[in-house]
Amino acid sequence: MVLTWRDAVSSALVAAIVVPYTWYENSGAAPLVRDARGMAAIGLVLGIAACAIGARPTGERMSPVAEALGVLALATGVLTLVIAAEWSLGLFMVTVIALWLMTTVRRLPGVRQVPGRHRVTTGGGRP
Repeated sequence: MVLTWRDAVSSALVAAIVVPYTWYENSGAAPLVRDARGMAAIGLVLGIAACAIGARPTGERMSPVAEALGVLALATGVLTLVIAAEWSLGLFMVTVIALWLMTTVRRLPGVRQVPGRHRVTTGGGRP
């Protein structure tokens, strides 16, 4: 498989999460970010946008591990909005980055795909 414009845009959105987070962790604040809640809000909005843009309209399915990471990322992001804890923000960022890595790296040219995985058939033919 090859990387597409969708992969580029979703990667830019993930970078737009990671850069302010790094700035926030190093200085205690970043533009538009004053606390863990603000960083979680930015991460959730941009992360959901990255997932929506990076999703394939071809019926390609995510692996169960990537689906679990997506649910965990959403849960830790919402948890951080509620409790504003630094540990939950850190876990949120780790899950966002891991999810991005899993979904992007498997599409890189030269990465071997397991035959029959992530394919959806519409019936009648061989899978």
